[in-house]
Amino acid sequence: KGIPTDLDNKFRFKYMLDTEIGSSGSPVFLKNQDLYEVVGVHTKGGCPNSALKVNNNVIKIWNQWKQESTNQQAIS
Repeated sequence: KGIPTDLDNKFRFKYMLDTEIGSSGSPVFLKNQDLYEVVGVHTKGGCPNSALKVNNNVIKIWNQWKQESTNQQAIS
């Protein structure tokens, strides 16, 4: 349970929550009632931590990577 801050930043937000070494790249979840939603990708530890906001551009890049990976597996 971390409190998000710096929410006005277009690309990142910060949160006060301890993380383990090597957590970069892990999803950051927000609990909305009984549903957990991915809202960020952990990028920096410390106090506060920092995450890249998940937005339509990030999802588009993820989908491109997924398609490229699928295409490479089909070639192999």
